[in-house]
Amino acid sequence: MPAFLGRIPVTDLIPPAPLVREHLDRIVRSPAFAKANRLQAFLRFVVEQTLAGRQDTIKEYAIALDVCGRPATFDAKTDPIVRVDANRLRARLDAYYRLEGRDDSIRIHLPKGSYVPAITSAAPLAARTPAASLAVLPLVDLGPERDDRSFADGLAEELIHRLRQQAAGG
Repeated sequence: MPAFLGRIPVTDLIPPAPLVREHLDRIVRSPAFAKANRLQAFLRFVVEQTLAGRQDTIKEYAIALDVCGRPATFDAKTDPIVRVDANRLRARLDAYYRLEGRDDSIRIHLPKGSYVPAITSAAPLAARTPAASLAVLPLVDLGPERDDRSFADGLAEELIHRLRQQAAGG
């Protein structure tokens, strides 16, 4: 049984470094990371350190100096920049994978409480269960008088409402 990252099944195998770097480039060029240069640098730093096998060097202090440009006198107790940027990075990654990266075969995730990324292979698209969807189109009044448009609109709205309730398990 595969593990899951959100609702995406993932494998335990770390993808090859060239594929991870290609995926990393796609992420930082995406609209989710547009104009977020420091977050791009943060992501590149932690991924490259991980690919190089130096996860033990991915610490708040190193990120502050190498990514955020803080001086050697950096004190995490008085400057939360790395924690704030890590939260912003997590949010951007979530946005990326919700939209343009939803079908990507590689996932990069920054777990809470850690700066070491989890890099995983998502299950192939064919192995995923497709999400069911249903569209309710406007109902058209075909009666002889054609004066029940508001009834048709209300019926469509009620149908949408009941389908939502059913999908939510209610």
